[in-house]
Amino acid sequence: MDEQKFIQWADFICFVYPIWWSGMPAILKGYIERVFVQGYGFDFIDGEIIPKLKNKRIAIFNTTGLNNIYKDQASLDALNKMTEECIFGFSGMKTVVHKYFKSIKKASNKEKIKSLEEVKNATEELLEML
Repeated sequence: MDEQKFIQWADFICFVYPIWWSGMPAILKGYIERVFVQGYGFDFIDGEIIPKLKNKRIAIFNTTGLNNIYKDQASLDALNKMTEECIFGFSGMKTVVHKYFKSIKKASNKEKIKSLEEVKNATEELLEML
């Protein structure tokens, strides 16, 4: 599968997607389910999970439609755990940055430029580490 070849080639992968209903859009979830399959992203040996993409680092940039992503830190922690550990981490991928951008649709041009600067700065720092 071409997507698996791209991921195998990459050292660093960036995921950019909106948060819908406290998670990633179904099209991205479907992509993950088709690409990070058993035998490629992970295996089971004697009932133990064996991650197969341990050398992959990822950055996640999420947009939301809200000014306040969640009312409490516990909800945000749950979303981070599900995304970083239970989805990407299951295959051994390590999240090195995870940023949320609030209410992008309603943001002013100044706020949008500030958000893009954050993405640019974060990716430049990450690329320097490679």
